[in-house]
Amino acid sequence: ARTALLSEAAAHLGVHAYRDAARALRSALDLWPPGDAEAQRLLAADQLAHCAEMCADHAESVVLLRELADSSLRCGDHRGRAGANRRLAMAHEMLGQWDAALAAREAAASAFATAGNPAEAAVERLAAAAHLRSAAAYSAALDLLIAARGDAEMSGRTDLLLRIDGLRGNILSRLGRATEGIGVIRDA
Repeated sequence: ARTALLSEAAAHLGVHAYRDAARALRSALDLWPPGDAEAQRLLAADQLAHCAEMCADHAESVVLLRELADSSLRCGDHRGRAGANRRLAMAHEMLGQWDAALAAREAAASAFATAGNPAEAAVERLAAAAHLRSAAAYSAALDLLIAARGDAEMSGRTDLLLRIDGLRGNILSRLGRATEGIGVIRDA
């Protein structure tokens, strides 16, 4: 039955019928014996998380993505952990759970850095800093931008360096250091 349900889910995914695919994947996962074909089970859980994301069922996607992130951590799969935490951060943001979203973004940034992808680490830290700026947590945002700048420099991504400096200039201006902030933006 599990094989048939996975085939059904694949067919539904092929035509973007996410609710139907989710129903088949949930049934397959309910039937899955613990410890049996774990890599295939995690792939099914990842597909179900994708379906939940596409159907705006963010609460279900949070549960599934946490499982995927934890599994990746146990296996030492830093890229998988980074991707799961990035998606987890977005799900938390959609639910308005900002503290959890920031923690997931930092976990994603750390995993991307460990996996040797500093550009993606910078992207995660930049996203977190933008949220902190919106929440008027300016000092915390500036601290994150310092870390993001280091990641961006390691990656050689000028576009990220410019975005980081633009946000840093904006934050400095909001802190009443307008002359310095405008200078940072002009230099960028």
